[in-house]
Amino acid sequence: TVFRRLSLSLFGAVPSLEDIRTFEADTQPDRIDRWVVQMLQDSRYSDYFAERLARSLVGVEQGAFIVFRRDRLTSWLAAQMRNDASWTEMTRELIAAEGLWTDQPAANFITMARIDDDGLDENKLAGRSVRTFLGQRIDCAQCHDHPFDPEWKQADFEGLAAFFSQAAISLGGVTDYPLDDEQQDVVYKVTDPGMSDADARMIPAAVPFHSEWLPSHGGLRHRLADWITHKDNRRFERAIANRMWEFMFGKPLHEPVDDLPHPVDGE
Repeated sequence: TVFRRLSLSLFGAVPSLEDIRTFEADTQPDRIDRWVVQMLQDSRYSDYFAERLARSLVGVEQGAFIVFRRDRLTSWLAAQMRNDASWTEMTRELIAAEGLWTDQPAANFITMARIDDDGLDENKLAGRSVRTFLGQRIDCAQCHDHPFDPEWKQADFEGLAAFFSQAAISLGGVTDYPLDDEQQDVVYKVTDPGMSDADARMIPAAVPFHSEWLPSHGGLRHRLADWITHKDNRRFERAIANRMWEFMFGKPLHEPVDDLPHPVDGE
């Protein structure tokens, strides 16, 4: 029974008859421990979890034609797990990736948000990043202060979206265009409904809490990645722990998996 549950959780399938017979024939000590290690080294585990992680990163969308390659993203995720990369390392690369979506598969997290001929949807990237990496829903704050969570304001959403405004897609892949000194803190232009471009607001890249975690130098996406994965950011570690619990047991510690409450000091 335990072996069957492990197979369902790690491979997404019941064990084969051959695996069952091999498991039953194993009479050496610490059988479960040894088989768990063996299963975690099996490509079936990395392939299965790569697909599940891809769904949390980019949903089930197929993305824009040519510039989004879901297969490359899932293959990259599987390779990262086989190489025992940490979730922190993977997150930083996903947020700040540059290059072609084929040669640098992590860049598909960015190209997923391409808007036909209008570049990238910074709002989509901001909302999805917070859902995936911090386990919280802030999409409502895109147009107004969050109606049910007073801690998320529209200004918070816009400040996070601004971190993606330096990114662009070209024939060379995802790149960050250089910023001059005057643009370092104001790069994101927002035009409110019913207003003209002349009335657009220039939004500074800003984080909603613990600004001391944010590096003062570097590209905007690199700075955001460092802030999200900061060692003291409880939201980051809670989000992946809750999601992995759901993967393993079919039910997260907190539901919905991407709508965690704010952490309490000391917890």
